[in-house]
Amino acid sequence: MQLVIKTALIVIIILAVTALGKKLPAAAGLITVMPLTGALALVWLYIENRGDAALMQNFTRGALWGMLPSTLFFLTAFICFKKQCSLPGVLCLDKHEGKWDKFSLYLVKKTDHIKELESLLLRIADPRGNSVKGRLAHAENLSTQLRRQLKKSHDEALAKIMGSDKKQKTQLKPKSIAKPQLKEKTGAPPLAHYTKRAFPIRTVYKGTTYKATVRSDGTIRFNGIIYNSPSMAGHAINHRACNGWWFWKFKKNGEWVRLQELRTKKK
Repeated sequence: MQLVIKTALIVIIILAVTALGKKLPAAAGLITVMPLTGALALVWLYIENRGDAALMQNFTRGALWGMLPSTLFFLTAFICFKKQCSLPGVLCLDKHEGKWDKFSLYLVKKTDHIKELESLLLRIADPRGNSVKGRLAHAENLSTQLRRQLKKSHDEALAKIMGSDKKQKTQLKPKSIAKPQLKEKTGAPPLAHYTKRAFPIRTVYKGTTYKATVRSDGTIRFNGIIYNSPSMAGHAINHRACNGWWFWKFKKNGEWVRLQELRTKKK
């Protein structure tokens, strides 16, 4: 019964303040910030917990702490409404309010690249106040390659203007970056000691799966080329020195494990 009475009182207060606000908004605002609801809660709390001074002290302390944020909230709301802001803008629900004056609607059949297109448009338009740029799937930083191509085109154009003799071309040619060289053993393939029949191997590099075959003689066939060692076959994919025993995997008992397992099993 007490719950019904409390609920009815709260509803009556809210309806009364709302109705009064249509005719006397200043008076309704004054009643809203008055400790009317707090006083009613204080009375009910005292009736239900008569004699509990510590409880009443903690309740009033919490009410005092709540006065500061309430004052700041209504002060901020007053300033925002004075600048003709809407209620969602005052409540910080619309951070783009006033920044968009139109929108476009597109109907598409396939949504495979919607996320990438959205990210691309955000980068091109760069709307003010937008903090999300989005990500492009499988995106790579191509600035280094672009810089290298621009330099190459510049050198070729300069060589064409200055002359085409071999000496000038040699001087204008940019220095090539030394790549690590992998030494291939001239003896038997390393895998020859661990296999007597052909079996498939694979690896995943930068999200792409590459497949090869270990032949019965221990060599590796990848993309129609025969490699003498796993490291040389791995170098054909990542274009740098690598440990082929860890780079490649083979199927063992239904699971793909590293080639290193062949060495362990042999020992």
